[in-house]
Amino acid sequence: MSIMNIDIGVDAGVAALLDRIAADLKKKRLGLDKTQGQMAEMAAIGLKSLQKIEAGQSVLCASLFRYMAVLGKLDELKMIFPDPAELTPLEVRALSTRRVRQRASRKSKEKATASALVTWGDSHGS
Repeated sequence: MSIMNIDIGVDAGVAALLDRIAADLKKKRLGLDKTQGQMAEMAAIGLKSLQKIEAGQSVLCASLFRYMAVLGKLDELKMIFPDPAELTPLEVRALSTRRVRQRASRKSKEKATASALVTWGDSHGS
């Protein structure tokens, strides 16, 4: 699978996640008794962007993050991607002992194909 050919299962997973995020953010906005226009202005994003977010459609990450910040939901995202400056010494040590991959490895299918190639005249005993 190349980067440009996204698997249908992955695409469905992304769509499901967008729908969950959209529903959660809309529920939070309604709980605050704010209109989409009010929230768009508070988040400094366009009304169409906010409508797309709440419809589970693709938008710029910056628009989504601004909207999440205004709703007080950005901390939930920060839990997934912690800031190294805010980690405890034990967390820093645990992260520093991990090996960091420097490059991607070749796909195993490519390795198997490359090693299985036989050219005429390579066989011994003929």
